[in-house]
Amino acid sequence: MHIQYLIENNLEQLESDLKELKPFERIKVILELSKFVLPTLKAVEFKGEESENGFKPISININMPNIPDIGNRK
Repeated sequence: MHIQYLIENNLEQLESDLKELKPFERIKVILELSKFVLPTLKAVEFKGEESENGFKPISININMPNIPDIGNRK
């Protein structure tokens, strides 16, 4: 809460200081500050079975009782 209080009571000064920076520096500071208010995404790793080409096949079975099974036609 102390940081929030400090920022809330110095918004005008912070805005003034940001305006005095060069555009590149301003963006850099804004990005650094955004780390404190924006949620960060966590990297996710897939640990599953893969085929030799790196893909895992997906099978979809649709049961439609009024349509003959075309997969078993000869």
